[in-house]
This record gives sequence, structure tokens and C-alpha cells, in this order.
Amino acid sequence: MEITIFHNHVWDMLHNLSERMESLFRPLCDTYGLTPVQMRALLELRLHGEQTVGALSKKLCMAAGNTSAMCKRLEKSGFLKRLRDQQDERIVRVGLSERGNQTILEMDHTLFDRYAEILEDVPKDQLSQIECGLKNLNELLQRMGDVSLL
Repeated sequence: MEITIFHNHVWDMLHNLSERMESLFRPLCDTYGLTPVQMRALLELRLHGEQTVGALSKKLCMAAGNTSAMCKRLEKSGFLKRLRDQQDERIVRVGLSERGNQTILEMDHTLFDRYAEILEDVPKDQLSQIECGLKNLNELLQRMGDVSLL
């Protein structure tokens, strides 16, 4: 396949996936006064526990300054707690507050209630293929990103 065609197909698919994800999760996020990125941050903290703002920014593919500002807003709203490292006060760790943990649990239940029946109808091997395809695409894009264009 010609590189330009491949690029355009991937770009279009990623754009469509992003729009669909946004339309699926936006109403649920709005219920809690969150943006989809804020929801993703809370989910990341629930799955992997307390971490530095820098580590969270890498997992969210965001600039550290933007992640820090987002975490300050989430702390002000009561969704997370921010703690300064006692040995090095420049290091800020973030974790879910009780409200943040409860919110993610409620969101999980809502998503399960809404989509479990649909996902149960999809054969497990098809779900595995989708996951594998996305992983392969991610690895390919990583390899491509490792090659400097200049």
C-alpha cells in the first residue's frame, strides 16, 4: 500500500474513533462535571494508583504543565488529592480522593450497565483482534516516531 494512502486511512480512522469515543463518554463526563481527559486521568489513577504529575502526564500524552493545571482543578473540585514529596518538595504526587474513587466506580457501573450487553455479543477473539490491531498500530507509530525526519 502506498505510504500516503496508508497515512490517510489511519488518520481518518483515528479521527473517527476519537469522535466516537468523545460522543460516547461526553454525556457521562458532563454528569460529573468532568472532561473526557479528566475522566481518563481519574481512571489512570484508579488503575495504577498514586503517582507523580510527571508520570501521569506521560500516560495521558500531555505536557506536564497542562497536567499539573488539570490536577489543581480536579483537587479543587474534590476529585483528587495532591501531595508534595517530603524529601523533594518540587515533586508532586496525585491520587484519588474518596470522591474521585466513588465517581470512577459510579462511571464504571454506568458504562457496564449501558454497554455490557453489546460487548458480550462480540466474540472474544474479535475483541482480542481489535486490541492486538491497536497495539500493533501503536508500536508501528512508535517505531516511525523514533526515525528523525530531519
